[in-house]
Amino acid sequence: MGETASLGVVLLWHGRGPNEAASLATLATALEHRGFLTIAPNWDSTSADCGRTTLMASLEQALATATRANTGLTVAGWSMGGTAALSLARTGSTLPTVERVVGLAADVHKPSVLDGRAPIGEATDALMMRVHLVHGRQDTVVPVELTERFAARNPDMCEMTLVDSDHAGVIGTAYDERAGLCRPSSEPSAQAGLRAAVAAITGETAR
Repeated sequence: MGETASLGVVLLWHGRGPNEAASLATLATALEHRGFLTIAPNWDSTSADCGRTTLMASLEQALATATRANTGLTVAGWSMGGTAALSLARTGSTLPTVERVVGLAADVHKPSVLDGRAPIGEATDALMMRVHLVHGRQDTVVPVELTERFAARNPDMCEMTLVDSDHAGVIGTAYDERAGLCRPSSEPSAQAGLRAAVAAITGETAR
């Protein structure tokens, strides 16, 4: 897809597992079908800097791509990638600004690899821009109560969508325990999660 044809650029950050951008392929494809240009880099949370250098490089690449295409940039992260994405919206952040931030099953209590701070942080922490959080009610990896608490702390700046899905389902996948990977899933819960994620990223109404 050419950059000039894009409705917007979406940077997708996967979760904790090293170099698992493939887990976001289902979500990336759904966004591309709507006319968005997606960038989904591999990164490694087990590296010396926990993946910060790679994530920052992908952010700079995405910002440059959006500038060339004269369009906006949305950063959406899943799980630990979502934790990192939320750092971009924090008050006082020195990180580059983007148009939209979306957290998909983001763990708001874990430190972000970008700035070492947990999104929920101290009581004085706040958001400088609106964010959209999507979380599965059946998530056993990151309890939905954490997301609800974060949203309640930032009621004017945080939109939240809860969906009848689990941790992997919010990106349209199911976790394959034998392979240790998230794979595309046609299960209703995964499809509901996928629709919610796409709607949050694109600003559409979930359907």
